[in-house]
Amino acid sequence: MTHQEVLERFPILKPWFAGLPEELHGVYTLRELPERYLIHQKDSPLDRVGVLCEGGLRVINEFASGNAIMIEHTGPVDFIGDVTVLAGRPRVSVTIETRLPSTVLFFTRADFEFWMERDPHLVREMAR
Repeated sequence: MTHQEVLERFPILKPWFAGLPEELHGVYTLRELPERYLIHQKDSPLDRVGVLCEGGLRVINEFASGNAIMIEHTGPVDFIGDVTVLAGRPRVSVTIETRLPSTVLFFTRADFEFWMERDPHLVREMAR
């Protein structure tokens, strides 16, 4: 699927992707994920960053005691792993899984960092 086809299928992404560097058009992977799909497990290395196009996520904080607290439900547009990148951390601090069948665009961490460095609008929007 081309970059233009992705934007036509998910027009909600247009404002977010307005500053996406040309070099990154189409270098991402579009995935259809089932409900309860584990995207990131707490303490795992962050090698990819996602953009939720449709569906929903749950963010879970797991503690050494074995307790877990769901801290957030999110919907589109949401970034997956962006906080870890912004914090400069190598590992994910929470568990993230789909709560609905979901469509996610995945970038490598390096490509996402490249995008962030070149698109201040993206960083401002993520901070909101």
